[in-house]
Amino acid sequence: MKKITAFVMAALTAVSASTAFAGGIEPVIDEQEPVVVPGPTSSSSGGLLVLLLLGVTAAAVLGGGTDGTNEDTPS
Repeated sequence: MKKITAFVMAALTAVSASTAFAGGIEPVIDEQEPVVVPGPTSSSSGGLLVLLLLGVTAAAVLGGGTDGTNEDTPS
């Protein structure tokens, strides 16, 4: 009787062990270090361009212009 009980227990253990790994072993995924990609560096001409645009705008505003009327000539 001991042999039959041992055989049944061994069979049950083998069946339950095979169902425990039915999905397979989870693969090991190695985490890699994040790679820092340097972005584009700003050039010094960016500030110069802003100043140039401000100067041109100021010159256009202060320089005036004609609105189509001629106030200096008598009518």
